[in-house]
Formats: sequence, C-alpha cells, structure tokens
Amino acid sequence: MANKNWLDMALHIDNSSASLTNISQWVNQSDLEAAINLLDTTGLGTTDPTALPGLHRKRIPFNFFVNSTTDGIFGPLLAGRTSVTKTVAWQSYSGRVYKGECWLEDVKYSGSPDNLEVGSATAVIDSTLTRTSVVGS
Repeated sequence: MANKNWLDMALHIDNSSASLTNISQWVNQSDLEAAINLLDTTGLGTTDPTALPGLHRKRIPFNFFVNSTTDGIFGPLLAGRTSVTKTVAWQSYSGRVYKGECWLEDVKYSGSPDNLEVGSATAVIDSTLTRTSVVGS
C-alpha cells in the first residue's frame, strides 16, 4: 500500500471576482476537519454508553502569507461583515479534492518587525462537501 504525501497539497478559494484562485504557494499549513457531534443517549442505570450522531461539522483552518493576492481575498473580511459565501477546494494529494461552499471565520493578520506578515482563517463549509478528482469538477 502506498503512503500519501503532501507534495501535491493545494488550497483554492474564490477571489473578489468569484474566480477560484490557487493560493497554495502562500499557504504553509492547512487541515480538513470533519467531526460529528455525538448526542449522549445513555439512560440512567445503563452500564454501556450510547450515542446518536448529531450535526456534521466541516472546517478547513489554514495559515498563509499576506501579499497582494491573499490580501485581496481576505483583507475585506477584516473590515466588516459580509454575507458572501466562497467556494473552497482543498486538495491533499493529486486526484483527491474536497470542494464546497463556505463562510470564512476567524480571519486574522499578524506579524512583528523584520518578519513577513502572516494571516490565518477558517473555512466553515455550510453545505455538502464533495470529493472529486480535480479542482474544476
């Protein structure tokens, strides 16, 4: 069995013109989180716990370097609320892409003297997350 590596890792997100933009070269870390809240249904006097699946949470937290491309996407979100969703495509390796509509939360810029300005954000998928083989599908 072949092990997977992150050589082909990619992150695409809508820019201000709603065009899917590859920001991978400026992203230095990302995750795909898909957690199900479990609802405890254990009754009194039961010796084994029981649970039912609750809401499914899908999130993509990531870190990036701030430049003219990434600032054009994330900078306006620092200034105020937005009601615009974005499309995000997260690729862990060639041939496996997860794509969906998202809201961006926790957008943050930070830095210190004599260092590059960096940012972070979390894409919260509020719809179906599809698994495809290419970003454009």
